[in-house]
Amino acid sequence: MKPNQISLATTDTELFDELLKVKIDGVTVDREIKKSLDPDIQSVLIQLTISAVPTFAVWLLDKIVKTKAQKTTINERPVPNQVNNIVILIKQELKINTPTPDDKK
Repeated sequence: MKPNQISLATTDTELFDELLKVKIDGVTVDREIKKSLDPDIQSVLIQLTISAVPTFAVWLLDKIVKTKAQKTTINERPVPNQVNNIVILIKQELKINTPTPDDKK
């Protein structure tokens, strides 16, 4: 997986369709859908800036509650049912690419 990227998988087709249409600054959904061994699970790669994580977490929890998504994971870890815990999970799973002074040479 690339830096700043997570894999989000769900059994909920409505949530998955909403993911493909999400419009949040700093959130990019890779249109190439990942194949899963389980035919009921759809998975997609999402690239996030660190500043977009809280907004995406609020959006994700709202969609999960509205669609009553049965199984949704981030990097194969269950999505928590509180925004703060989703933010923590995403930050733990992201490999943030922060430029250092050496990168600019």
